[in-house]
Amino acid sequence: MKSLLAFGDSLTWGFIPGTRARYPFDQRWPNVLQAELGAGFKVYENALNARTTVHDNPFRDDRSGLRVLPVLLEAHAPLDLVILSLGSNDFHTNYGLSPMHVARGMRRLVQLVKTHQTEPGMPVPEVLVVSPPRIVRTQDPYYAGMFGDTHAVFDQLAPLYQALALEEGAHFFDAAKVVSAAPTDGIHLTAEDTVALGIALVAPVQTILGS
Repeated sequence: MKSLLAFGDSLTWGFIPGTRARYPFDQRWPNVLQAELGAGFKVYENALNARTTVHDNPFRDDRSGLRVLPVLLEAHAPLDLVILSLGSNDFHTNYGLSPMHVARGMRRLVQLVKTHQTEPGMPVPEVLVVSPPRIVRTQDPYYAGMFGDTHAVFDQLAPLYQALALEEGAHFFDAAKVVSAAPTDGIHLTAEDTVALGIALVAPVQTILGS
């Protein structure tokens, strides 16, 4: 059996736009991916609202992906593939980061997966870097204030992610080519797009794992 870790933020968690609610288990993309891949695969879903690549949120505890990922790599070892789906929250006005600096955070996570020691003899997982859907303009004052003018620079992120994936020996998938954020809040996905993302990831995962 092939084992995968889907490591992400609220888009992986299944945050319903315009609410504080969560999509049902079978609509969240990691579980859609699991259902499509079938019995020969196990997808571990680990997602947290407001999670970043490497940055601590001064208002919410333990949102840095870098802080928790080492524990998950060991808890779910041995892993065949780690899917890293982060980056949107790094554009929060809390952090003031450029696309280049967001990509540096993702690079750090890729390097962590590639170098972290679990148990002797266990394989080093493959890594799939997922560039998030485009953040778009919204009339929601909360999210408009949270992400400012991110929509104007967000398209720079995917090429940076693609380049770092190539340089670090990882794989790349651009979610923006498949889904887009709902204008309700400008960042989260509709139920249809959440399912569509899980289905779209099936082919690249099968290719990476040779199945």
